[in-house]
Amino acid sequence: MKRFIFDSNGKFQPIFFWGTVFLTLDMVAFIMRLCGVTYIDNALVLGSMGGVIALVGLYNFSRKK
Repeated sequence: MKRFIFDSNGKFQPIFFWGTVFLTLDMVAFIMRLCGVTYIDNALVLGSMGGVIALVGLYNFSRKK
């Protein structure tokens, strides 16, 4: 878990912490959806996964410049 939250220098990276938290919750919702829970919408799960991925991508893009 330490690799997902801290960079190579040991600095805490809050964007990766929240990304890990939200993607973990998304995966739980996705597994629940696969198991037949009907009140979880596929678009909600996929949209929130895409949002986290886009947020981390934008963070890394602006960091390299």
